[in-house]
Amino acid sequence: NALSAPSATNTLARPYDAPQGKTEMTVAAVWGELMGVERVGRGDHFFELGGHSLLAVELLSRLQRVLGVEVALRELFIHPTLDQFALAIDMHAQADSSYPNLAPIRPNGCRRPLFLIHPIEGEIGYARSMARWINVDQPIYALAATGFLKGKVPLRTVPAMAARYLEAICHVQPHGPYQIAGWSAGGTIAYEIATQLLAVGEAVEFLGLIDTTSDYTTILGGASSEVVGAADVVSFGEADALLAWLPPTTTVHLRDELKVLALAGEVDTMLERCQAAGLIPSGVDAIAMRRHLGVRVATAEALLTYRL
Repeated sequence: NALSAPSATNTLARPYDAPQGKTEMTVAAVWGELMGVERVGRGDHFFELGGHSLLAVELLSRLQRVLGVEVALRELFIHPTLDQFALAIDMHAQADSSYPNLAPIRPNGCRRPLFLIHPIEGEIGYARSMARWINVDQPIYALAATGFLKGKVPLRTVPAMAARYLEAICHVQPHGPYQIAGWSAGGTIAYEIATQLLAVGEAVEFLGLIDTTSDYTTILGGASSEVVGAADVVSFGEADALLAWLPPTTTVHLRDELKVLALAGEVDTMLERCQAAGLIPSGVDAIAMRRHLGVRVATAEALLTYRL
């Protein structure tokens, strides 16, 4: 009881190591502004400082304007410290990866690797969170969706996603037995990956489905019927994705206002209203948010048309 209340500052304090070079100093300045931290050192950790996925989207939008480099959100999950993330930005500017969907969450370990597939949101932050509870000898890789970066088109079928991710999986592990898992939509994609592996004679020793269903019609069709007013219509557009994304704390008044805008197809106006209400950081530009919504829409379409 005599101790002062813990905070991110005094709980996670580490020796300050000043940023070096243009990229590190630029990133440090943006981190500090976003999270209200007076100074950010080279070893500081984005998520330990209070960062989260939505702030990360705003961070990438700002860095694109300042540095002129577009980086995938998964790079921050893989390289969460300032020095590592800045180096990843510089490396990204020099060359693109041959397997851009692949994120090595924990590449080292003596066991066979576990491959975790993204949910409908398309990113793999959950893999980073889960890693701390999985045996340290277990290498962990995650597969993120295509479509977040400029010029990249989201994949719209589960078999196409599975085939794309399987190329990256086989790059890490050429032959089985394989261990694959996925959260929600990722479980369905993992199931299709396992099916494709079995079809070519490879062994799958573990398939994990985390909160996954075999029929998404009710879940995704429900969002559509909320907008169009017809329960038998199964479609999922950007307006549906935005309504489904709203946090439970969203007021009834705002939710009703957004439904009216959804009926009119005014997605940009919906995003503006969400920003004005503080649900989306003001620094996230509409183009970046539309890409994120586009990934959700494409994944939903893939789930609704997939047959086991």
